[in-house]
Amino acid sequence: MSYDEMIAAIILERKIEFAYEGKRYWDLRRRRVFASELNGTR
Repeated sequence: MSYDEMIAAIILERKIEFAYEGKRYWDLRRRRVFASELNGTR
């Protein structure tokens, strides 16, 4: 697994876990990718 594939796998795992825990919004804000991930909508 390359570096880029590993990062993509980690981000996918965070996405799934935090969605179920209700913390996805705060994770997106912390990583400053809110606008690019959700097209700027809440």
